[in-house]
Amino acid sequence: MIPRFADPGLPKMPESALQAAVLQLAPLYGFTLTIHFTPSMVNTPRGPRWVTAQHGVPGWPDLVLLQEEPPYRLLHIEFKGYKWNQSKGKWQLSQTSRDQKRWLAALGQAGREAYLFTPDDLDSGEIMRVLKG
Repeated sequence: MIPRFADPGLPKMPESALQAAVLQLAPLYGFTLTIHFTPSMVNTPRGPRWVTAQHGVPGWPDLVLLQEEPPYRLLHIEFKGYKWNQSKGKWQLSQTSRDQKRWLAALGQAGREAYLFTPDDLDSGEIMRVLKG
């Protein structure tokens, strides 16, 4: 278990730090091929939205990991980290969008391993359990 700050006023782990931690852990569990996308904000008819610029698909998971050797697992991972909410004066976990939920559900229904990870999953060891298989 990785210790975390208990004081709610101290910084919490943002999504970028969580993704960086998983990218460091992945090779230890045989995941040698990775694709990670940097989302960007675009204006849509429904208002501003985050989309993966590489293919413009709203909700596509942040990271894809592949093992090149048996058991050849392919993971699709969406990350949610903490952001400072200035108006509320506290750290809040980012929300999962409808499109992100839709992609994760569809990937799961298609027999793919699809996960939503938060900093709590790193703290609890859940991410390592998933990577270990």
